[in-house]
Order: sequence, then structure tokens, then C-alpha cells
Amino acid sequence: MKIKTTLLFLLALLVMGSWTVHADAGPKPELRITLINPPDEPYVLDLLVSPNCEASECWIDEERFEGIDPALIDMIEAQQSDQWVGVLTHGVSYPIFGDLQGSMVNGYRVHTFTYRLPDAFKIIVVTESGKTVISEVITRDAFMMNLRFDLDSNTILRPELWKQLIFQFGSTLIPTLLVELFLLVLFGLWSRRNFKVSVIANVLTQLLLSATMGLVLIQAGLLSGIVVYLLMEGVVMLIEALIYWKAFDKKHKTGRKILYAITANFVSFIVGFAVISQTYLFLLQL
Repeated sequence: MKIKTTLLFLLALLVMGSWTVHADAGPKPELRITLINPPDEPYVLDLLVSPNCEASECWIDEERFEGIDPALIDMIEAQQSDQWVGVLTHGVSYPIFGDLQGSMVNGYRVHTFTYRLPDAFKIIVVTESGKTVISEVITRDAFMMNLRFDLDSNTILRPELWKQLIFQFGSTLIPTLLVELFLLVLFGLWSRRNFKVSVIANVLTQLLLSATMGLVLIQAGLLSGIVVYLLMEGVVMLIEALIYWKAFDKKHKTGRKILYAITANFVSFIVGFAVISQTYLFLLQL
């Protein structure tokens, strides 16, 4: 194996990875509400929260009512009280952006709220014909929330965590195995025993990585996920280096085994870093 060739290969992967993750990956909390059985007439959707400012002192998004029938806004305001007010129709003390009318996304009506989000809220929907639906109190338990709101049954449906974790596991395990098995051949370490050891080691370490990353991405956002990913990859590299040192064929030198572990984890880290933002966006859809 030529060291110069390997270094050029790693550098190329690093450059490709840098194209995928953009600088604007900072934490931006987001709430997505997908309507099930949406109204077939004009309507508006807002969040009801505990009031924390006088109407004249609240932060207001000046474009929030653009293109909306004032009668619908009046109906929202009629449902407000001393305990609950609309974050967009009334205003709150912190900046928040949202879409009262929503937009079509993949055939569904979706409302998105972002920037600053309340810790607890209700969803309110009013229609042109006078129908009003108000959800139960919802507690925000994730940095990025993706809720489905069934208007017919007034039911909130949350994403299933087990599906997110399974997808996270597969999205990291498959490219990691491909990379590490390719490098196993490149380093001249291929054998049936080493193949089995590498597969078992990667399944175990990726279970650890996925259990951590899947939760962090949803609970804390992409930026925190990247930081944790960096730390966890260091832990995984040490674990795999120890396994390969002890379990690989004895005929190979220890230095070659350790170098393989470092190189394989570095390359798989670059590949994983390149796809982490796309994985994150897909997790939000589950």
C-alpha cells in the first residue's frame, strides 16, 4: 500500500464532505405541524401560549396577516383569554416566525414555526364557516418537532422514536461497512476471520453511535449532533483499534492493524459527516 495514494484518497473524501455540510448549520428550533383531514375551506392555524407581554409591547411579525381574511383573525382572537393567546395573532415577548395558512408539502398541509418556540402550547384552527378546533396542551420535548394534527379526532400524533433510531443505525452502518471492508483489502488484511471481526465490531460500535446520535439529532439539533458525532467517533476508533489488535489474524503486525483502524474510522467519519445533515432532515419526516 502506498502512503501517498492513501493520503490523496483521504483528502479527496474530506473535500467532498465539506461541500455537503454548509456553514449555515446553526441551531434553529423548528416546529412542523402536518394537518390530517385539513379543512376544505379557508382557515388559519396558530399556537396558543400563556401571555407574557402587553399587546402594544409584544414582538410582532409584520407579514403574519398578509393575504388572510381579517374575519379569520377575528375568530382566532375571540378564542383568546387571560390564560391563552396566539403567538402570531396576539404576539409574545420573543421573536417567532410562522405560517398561519401553511403550505403544501408532499401532498400535505404543513405549518412551520421557527426561531424561538414556546415550551408549552396548544394548536388552534379556525375555519371560514366558524369551526374551531383546539388541541390539548403540548409540551415541546425536542429541538425539532414534527407533529401530525388530526382535525377530525382532535388528536396529536408524534413520530415513533424506534423508527428514527433504526434509520439512524442503517444510515451509518451501511456506508461504514463498505468503507472499512474496502480498506481491509487495501491494507492487505483480508481474511475470513478479519472480515467477521470487522463486521461484528462495526455492528456493535454503530449500535452505540446510533443510540447516541439518533437521540441527540432530534433532541438537540444538527449542530449538537455534529459535536457529539466528533466525540463519539473518537471513542469508536479506540474501541475498534483495541478489537482489531486483539482479534485480527496474528500473522499481521500490530502497527498495520492500528493504522487500519485509524484510517478506516477517519474515512468513515468523513463519509458520515457528509451525510449527517441529510440524515437529520429525513429523521424529521419519520
